Amino acid sequence: KNSKAILFTVMPDTAHYSKVTVSYTATLWQEIFNSNKIIQQTQKSLENLKEYMGDAKKMYGYDVEMTNVTDTAFLFSSKIVLKQEKKIAFKNLYESLIKFAETKNLGYDGVRIFYMLPYGKDSIHLFTSIGITNTNDVPLTGPFILKRMPYMGKLLMSYYQGSFANTITPLNALAQYETDNDMKSMAIPFIKLITEGIEFDDSQIIQAKALYPVY
Repeated sequence: KNSKAILFTVMPDTAHYSKVTVSYTATLWQEIFNSNKIIQQTQKSLENLKEYMGDAKKMYGYDVEMTNVTDTAFLFSSKIVLKQEKKIAFKNLYESLIKFAETKNLGYDGVRIFYMLPYGKDSIHLFTSIGITNTNDVPLTGPFILKRMPYMGKLLMSYYQGSFANTITPLNALAQYETDNDMKSMAIPFIKLITEGIEFDDSQIIQAKALYPVY
C-alpha cells in the first residue's frame, strides 16, 4: 500500500545497445540497509528486463544464431497460384526442378529451400529452389534459372518445428531481429527443409531452418 516515483530512462549507448537507468530518491538509511521494498522490486525489474532483452527466444519466440552460407548454387523456379492449389503446385515445382536437374546432370544434392509470399486476396507466390553442384548447363533465363549465394555470407538462423502453413512466423521473427540489431537484408529470406519430402498439408508438422541473409 505504498507508492514511490521511479524514473526509467533509456538512452542510446552505441549503435547496437542502449543504457537503461533507474532513478529514485532514498534516504541514506534505506540505501545502506536496502530496506525499501519498492526500490528492491524496481531493481529486480531492471535485472529482469536485461535478462529478457538479452534472450532471443523470449524476445522473438525463437533462438537466433548467426551462421554462414554453405550452399551456394541453386536451381530456381517460381509460380503464382491460387491458395487452394498451393499443395499440388509446391509439389509440381519441386518435381520439375529435380527432373530438370537430373536431365541436365546438375548434381541435385538434396537441399530444398522455399519462400511463400501472399499475392493479392486469393493467391500466393511460391519461390522454390534445390541445391546443385554443377552449374555449367544452367540457363540464366526461362522457367528454371541459376541462383547463387555468396560463400560464407552471413545468415540469421532459427530452427523451426511447427505447421507447414506457419513457416512465415520464424522468418518474421528474424526480420524483427534484423531491424532491432541494425542489420541489412541482402536477399529474400527462405526456409530450408529438414523434413523429407516435397508435398505437405498446411497442418503437417515439419522441421526446418528459417534463414535470413544479412550483412
